[in-house]
Amino acid sequence: MLLARVTIGDFDRFWSTFTTAGAEHRRTYGSSGARVFRNLDQPDEVIVLFDWSRDDYRRFMDDPETPRVMAAAGLAGPPQTIEVEAVGETDA
Repeated sequence: MLLARVTIGDFDRFWSTFTTAGAEHRRTYGSSGARVFRNLDQPDEVIVLFDWSRDDYRRFMDDPETPRVMAAAGLAGPPQTIEVEAVGETDA
């Protein structure tokens, strides 16, 4: 899994592209889903938890089409990402 943080301009513009052209482009490179969060203290910051391998993400980032998709979504720059692993859940 990958956790990504990115600065955006307009959320509606981001969401529209993220859920259409962005989703299609990510699927091409093995992404099988994402959970999106907004930072309530910084509404121009979005955090996304992707079900995606680091290697597939790197191939996605190397594709010359990727910057165009990100620009269409209004990203201020490339996402900051870290690879994470789920270790469990709790009720509290």
